[in-house]
Amino acid sequence: MQSGGPELTRIGIVDDHPAIVIGTAAFLNAQRDLRVVATGSTVHHLLRDAPALDVVLLDLVLADGSSPATNLASLAGTNARILAYTSGDRPALARDAARAAAAGMIRKSESPRAIVEAVRAVHRGEVSASADRAPRRVAVSEDRDPGAEHPGADRP
Repeated sequence: MQSGGPELTRIGIVDDHPAIVIGTAAFLNAQRDLRVVATGSTVHHLLRDAPALDVVLLDLVLADGSSPATNLASLAGTNARILAYTSGDRPALARDAARAAAAGMIRKSESPRAIVEAVRAVHRGEVSASADRAPRRVAVSEDRDPGAEHPGADRP
């Protein structure tokens, strides 16, 4: 890397849909400070040849049937921050990822700009959530016992 240039955030993408990987890598790699350095259709494939990673975009529903918790545990040794990358159609998986210490969640339907900013935020150590999830996250974090008033509510 040239002196004076931006520090590169090294990104891995785990998704079993090639078009998602190609499109996401294209707009991330268009940023001066972001670089997709590894991809895989499973966490195992990503880790097989993965260089050092700073952030991993992790699809929560993979064809291998793996769970978010298992995948987050497998990625723990990388020291990368994990950003759950989801279609959002299975809230229980998002909750599982949050419990397993994902640094954030972003929907695949968000704009490329929002996804870029989420990657940057997670890399800085911030918690990141899609706009439609943020108000609920705040409400839950301010409530001492979020299940007391609304048992069974969809909590992140």
